[in-house]
Amino acid sequence: MNFLAHFFLSHKIENIIVGNFLGDFVRGNKYKNYPEEIAKGILLHRNIDTFTDQHPIVLQTNKRLHADFGKYAPVITDIYYDHFLGKNFYKYDNLSEFSPFIYQTLEKNYDILPLAAQHVFLKMKEQDWLTHYATLYGMEQSLNGLSRRAKYATHLHESFDFLKQNYSVIEADFLSFFPDIIQFVHEKINE
Repeated sequence: MNFLAHFFLSHKIENIIVGNFLGDFVRGNKYKNYPEEIAKGILLHRNIDTFTDQHPIVLQTNKRLHADFGKYAPVITDIYYDHFLGKNFYKYDNLSEFSPFIYQTLEKNYDILPLAAQHVFLKMKEQDWLTHYATLYGMEQSLNGLSRRAKYATHLHESFDFLKQNYSVIEADFLSFFPDIIQFVHEKINE
């Protein structure tokens, strides 16, 4: 799961949102340095990633991508799935209201974000990543950004064409998978 999904799965709980965002920036047991509810969000992020990475439908999507993109298949899947969440967000909430809410929440907690997380947040807000995930233009920008950052993959820019060519199949994978992650997170948050 990528940023939009992690934020959505945080149930609009401020500290969980912050912690879920920090999940990509806080390693090992350093989550213990944060207040309990934020630490809970960091651990939720890890649980979401583990559940997602082991889910048969996600593995199926990764397999579709593997021949062309190798070890980057799971990363591309995460980005694709955020696109399909954005596209179908109306089923859950209003994306044009949800995105500013997330940006405001992170802005209020900016000082506790590590430097790398601050940098990502500022780019995310400035370029409105969360809203743009729902568009093909936003996907193209995200995938091109991934291609620029990847050290050893020279053809990741082709992942946008792959998405367009396999759009309905990958969307079907996402739509089959997403209710399972919603149920999983609902149970985790209520533990």
